[in-house]
Amino acid sequence: MKTRLFVTGASALALSLGFSLVSACGDDSIYAIDGGPAADASPRDATTGDSATTLPGTDGGTDATTTTPRLLVTFNGSTSSELVAFNLQTNTVDGRLIVPSFLGTTYVSGDSPFFLAQATDQVMKLDPKQPWKIASSWGVAGPDKAQDGGVLDGYADPDTAVVAAGNKAYVLRYTRTKIAVVDTTQVVDGGAPTKLIDLGALLDPNDTDGVSEMTAAYYHAGRKRLYVLLGNVDRHQFDMTTYALICSGLNSSLVAIDTTTDTVVSLGGTAAGGGIKLPGYNPLVGVKMGYDATNDRLLVLQAGCNQNLDAGTPVNLHQREVDEVRLATGVASKVLDLSTSAFPTQLALVTDKLAVIGTYGGTFLWNTSGSALGPIVNNAPDSFTIDQDGNLIGTAQTYFTDGGTGPLNLVRVSTDGGSTTLGSNVQTLKAPAYVGGVDVWR
Repeated sequence: MKTRLFVTGASALALSLGFSLVSACGDDSIYAIDGGPAADASPRDATTGDSATTLPGTDGGTDATTTTPRLLVTFNGSTSSELVAFNLQTNTVDGRLIVPSFLGTTYVSGDSPFFLAQATDQVMKLDPKQPWKIASSWGVAGPDKAQDGGVLDGYADPDTAVVAAGNKAYVLRYTRTKIAVVDTTQVVDGGAPTKLIDLGALLDPNDTDGVSEMTAAYYHAGRKRLYVLLGNVDRHQFDMTTYALICSGLNSSLVAIDTTTDTVVSLGGTAAGGGIKLPGYNPLVGVKMGYDATNDRLLVLQAGCNQNLDAGTPVNLHQREVDEVRLATGVASKVLDLSTSAFPTQLALVTDKLAVIGTYGGTFLWNTSGSALGPIVNNAPDSFTIDQDGNLIGTAQTYFTDGGTGPLNLVRVSTDGGSTTLGSNVQTLKAPAYVGGVDVWR
């Protein structure tokens, strides 16, 4: 899971849209995250010793010559983020990395996982054998500053690092107009991108915040294409009284980069640059697109928007759904209507035929050829990814009978609801730290 979520009280949840606020819909609430450290913090400031905090007596936990399946869990606090590498064979913590960035998450792509320090604009390639140690790092703040009238944060907010075409990682920066490309073979500390790919010409002329909100990407090796999802969210249409995104007619869109030339290529659609216009609005930042290889299509989870306000209350929820894009034909359509569901949080494919959709009202199975949600997944984690055996694995907050907060557990849950607790309270960051994301690396 890549969605940045945090909880206040029983039901008030927030999803950051890069500037620490959510484009919420309906009665879903959002809250600002407090400020972080200076933007010039070095990745070497993140840790003690050799790039990481290693637990006493473990010396890295396992033999560094072998790859061990680990759950990578990120916790975000008021001034720093903590990455915990949890060994799925021994159910123990192998190591942890603490970074002075109040927003951070992992991204698994290629031969190594990455840590994205989003509030300090750093991309860190982690050691594949000991993924709590930094192998290389790059600064991706870039020279392009948004001219948006003050709606965007100062940081570029890197949210995705897709490795493609061998040694190139394409870093999407949510609050900027250019993709940063880094050379993953470099061994550098705070290195610079090798190039920037400008998507400024793809901005919808009706989008007044100055950026197209690069939200997710998928690399298709056979086509040598990087497909990039543009949220096209106009954050000047974000109502600060009701915390609702007001519909402004800006559909999300899919564009493509030719990875042999690193240039934008047309997909034959009607969106800017020949991109494909999707029927829905407001894809969730940090939620990956699902690729269904059987049908050669991408699946996109859309949070929707509000058509207007009625006496200060968001009404007429619009376009909360799952969209598909058929890559062979360029046809985009709605395949699942979520307008009566609670606010969606994530979509993950178990197989091409089966997906799991998380919402604030529960987590559900979905037959990807069907038009309705299936049964609820009992005991589902609050934040999850899918492991190599098709189970949901992630974090689950527990509560005492008096309503107080209990342990935060790491759990593995099968699609039929069978649950196993793997560990508890593995983080060292104290409240109000929240889970920034979970990934499996092996």
